[in-house]
Amino acid sequence: MSSVKRIELRPRKYCADEVILHSEAGIILSKSVEDAAHLPRSIGGELRTMSDFLEATPLITAESMQGGELEEGVVYSKHGIAVISKKTFERLISGESREPLVYAHKGGVYVKVRGEVLRKLREERRLSRGELADKLGVTPRMVANYEENVCDVTLEVAVRLESLLGDEVFEKLSLKAISRMFAGKFPPGETSPRDDYLRVLLSSLEKHGFKSYAFSRAPIDAGLKGCSERSRAAIKKHGKETEPRELELAAMVSDETGTKLIVITETKEDLSVADEYLAIPRGEVSDVSRKILSYIRGSG
Repeated sequence: MSSVKRIELRPRKYCADEVILHSEAGIILSKSVEDAAHLPRSIGGELRTMSDFLEATPLITAESMQGGELEEGVVYSKHGIAVISKKTFERLISGESREPLVYAHKGGVYVKVRGEVLRKLREERRLSRGELADKLGVTPRMVANYEENVCDVTLEVAVRLESLLGDEVFEKLSLKAISRMFAGKFPPGETSPRDDYLRVLLSSLEKHGFKSYAFSRAPIDAGLKGCSERSRAAIKKHGKETEPRELELAAMVSDETGTKLIVITETKEDLSVADEYLAIPRGEVSDVSRKILSYIRGSG
């Protein structure tokens, strides 16, 4: 049984509704909508960006796609993010799935093949690619593509393939398999800080080898990531209008994902350290940048 911890965010305000810590699939950022086709590109882009920062898997759960009900157990996509039905999502969270990974792509439905397993089983049965191709009704080149993970099989071919070699040749549906399937295929969304001070601060920190991220629909306002996982830090602006719940969520998400949290305050208080984060009064960019670098490197 998988270990799962779920952190509920603010659905109407953030690009993700939940941060899920899954013992097998890692960190998952999920967004729930009624019709996945109606999810704005900007939200999808920021969901990918936040997932890249946290090294998480972005996932959309929905009831339908362009008005048509999502099929149970089938993986769809929108804005480069996997889309599954809400029922399928809850089933996969608990680890209850043994069926093949079936996905929709460009008007067709396909079954994910484990190329190395297919080649191994074909050779064990002393079948050439040409002989297997004849039995499947495809070309030898297509069999080579299956084995090299260039493409996957249609439902029709999948039925024949299973009758010949068994269901071991198919990838099993799981959150981890979905994560592998979409990993690295789509770049994170392009974002730039709306706040001029934050823009200058991130630019300064980039000169020290950090990759920076900016968020407008997340519990944090920016992120920094160095060469190692321990050098990942989130930045949260805090002022008189900041709701207490926002800071609580920023601290909770940062703590649970192994991310340092730096809170830049608008007050003139001295530098202070809380259990959940480091608070730095807003000041000259060079001074704030130096304190951030000292905190990240000193505890990294």
